[in-house]
This record gives sequence, structure tokens and C-alpha cells, in this order.
Amino acid sequence: MENIENISLNLSSPSQINLYNQKDLRTEIVSKIASKIAKSEFVRKQLIDIQRNFADNPPNKKGSVIDGRDITSVIIPNAEVKFYIDADLDKRAKRRQIQLNLKEKDYNKIYIEMKLRDKNDKNRQSSPLIKTKDSLFIDTTNISEKEVLEIAIQEIKKKIDFI
Repeated sequence: MENIENISLNLSSPSQINLYNQKDLRTEIVSKIASKIAKSEFVRKQLIDIQRNFADNPPNKKGSVIDGRDITSVIIPNAEVKFYIDADLDKRAKRRQIQLNLKEKDYNKIYIEMKLRDKNDKNRQSSPLIKTKDSLFIDTTNISEKEVLEIAIQEIKKKIDFI
């Protein structure tokens, strides 16, 4: 937390976003501590301007896609297009297991950790995880990444005339 003022983004690839110390954000350890850190009002206040600046000034100057559990409700409540993307917990745990190249025996651990994170994020006092009224819900339980992207693009086309 002592380095929070020094955070800067490094967009090294579309699937990997790095921060200050060049650590990949999409790792098991980050996932485990994310909801604990997100409870901190100090951390949230420090990061909100960074996130909003990224949304307003994207690197490619063509718009931004931002992923997070309070993006549509707190960080960018006036976004032109908002999605609430979710899947059954079982499916999400299996996907995470594959993403992290973990063994079958790790599934239960992942499932329990994800369930706890969901509970913590939905019940935290500051910026709880909610679906806003103006967010389109996409249930990804039984559809592929490609299908999710197709749904999202169709919705974006309905609202923004640039694609």
C-alpha cells in the first residue's frame, strides 16, 4: 500500500495488464487478495482517478473496455455501454482451473475461494458488487468467449455508431 501513489499502467498485451511492479494481474495470488484489498477505502480512493483517466484517455484513443466488479456502479457510472457478465460458480471455477493450468484436485479450493470472494464483494460496505439497472446481463455459463464477444459487439453497435 505504500506504493499506491506510484501506480502506472503498462499495457503489454491485450490479455495481460501490468502495474507499478510489473506483476501480472491475472494470477491466482492476485485473485485471492483482490477482494481483501478492495475493502480498503484508502485504496479505492487512490485508484478511482487512475481508472477514470484510463477510461477517458485510452491508449488507442478509440475507446476503452474496463473490467471490474464496481466499474459500472462506481468507477464509470455514466459509461455508454455497460455489461454485467457472469456464469455459474461451478463453470467459473472450472474455467479458472484451466486458465491457471491447475490439477483437478485444485478445483474444490478454487470453487471455495471464488464463492468467498463473491460473498465478500457483494457484501462489502464500500462499492459492493451489484448489477446496475442499465447494465446488460450476459450469462456466459453455456456460451463461448467468441459468443460473448458477438453479443457484446451487437449491443455496442446498438448504442454507439462507430463499429
